[in-house]
Amino acid sequence: MINLNANTIYILTGTGDNSATSFVTLHEYAQPSIGVMKSTDGGINWTLQALPSTPNTNYIGYDLVQNPVFGSELLAATSDGVFLTLNGGSTWTKVKKWQPFRCKVKPNDSDICYCSDANNFYRSIDFGQTWTASTLTPTVTGNNRIAMGVTSLNTSEVYLLCGSANGVGAFKGVYKSTDSGLNFTRQATTPNILGYETNGQDDDSQGGYDLCIAASPTVSNRVVYGINIWTTTNRSTITNQTKWYENYSDPNAFYTS
Repeated sequence: MINLNANTIYILTGTGDNSATSFVTLHEYAQPSIGVMKSTDGGINWTLQALPSTPNTNYIGYDLVQNPVFGSELLAATSDGVFLTLNGGSTWTKVKKWQPFRCKVKPNDSDICYCSDANNFYRSIDFGQTWTASTLTPTVTGNNRIAMGVTSLNTSEVYLLCGSANGVGAFKGVYKSTDSGLNFTRQATTPNILGYETNGQDDDSQGGYDLCIAASPTVSNRVVYGINIWTTTNRSTITNQTKWYENYSDPNAFYTS
């Protein structure tokens, strides 16, 4: 067993909420990934642990997870695939070719981990060396991204937030698994939590951009979603908590430029 060292830090570079050729990337507001950076002295000095990828091809870094028991084992989810290291980043192996958006490790488990792409969820029981697709009921199609949440309170639970960037009908639903990601059932499809209005009745969507979900480590079934902040404690009733923007056409709205 390799003991986890608090002075060893890994970061996956790049901006995971953009494509490598997007407007913000081309104008240097966001950058593609250069790989994983590693520090062994608490962040004072860093070295590049380069990921193998197609030469001269930009890729995006989405997620980096560490084995909670074997600290030198990590998975990097990128637009060029999923990469695995067993030696602290010295060498990497591409273990999946599809483009994942999120990667998680089951809490309190050193073997089971998860990845999601635009329409599917995948599960591994050997920390990412092999992957199998899980069952989502109903299936998700025409989607842009699946965000994922796990909780240490109920370690066998996994939550998915599915959404596309295509206005009406873009909210594909919240899904829940109670068997460590083997099977999922849809919990809710309304209101539209991907839009901008606090009543969830608009036809807007930001599901293909900064989609996020988190499950509470202390309160059972309490889940928090973005774009605006929505919460639920019973899996089916979703309540708005905050609004992230103001109507700048309103002369009474306060904003700065």
